[in-house]
Amino acid sequence: MTLEDIAETLETIRHELHTVKRGVYGDKENGRPGLIETDLEQHKRIKNLEEFRNKAVWIAAGAIAVVEVLTHLLK
Repeated sequence: MTLEDIAETLETIRHELHTVKRGVYGDKENGRPGLIETDLEQHKRIKNLEEFRNKAVWIAAGAIAVVEVLTHLLK
């Protein structure tokens, strides 16, 4: 293997490493989020959806309880 081959291989590795880092951390210059940022955003969205679902279940259960009590009292 010649020095030129080694230099070419190192340049290829450098380019591929840059591509991987850009994918993981994002490309700020072009406004592209990376894998880590995207994962954090999805985690926040999922947590908000779970909290909303829990609130909806409690509200629905409360509404059903009120209706049951009212129907029992009106009989």
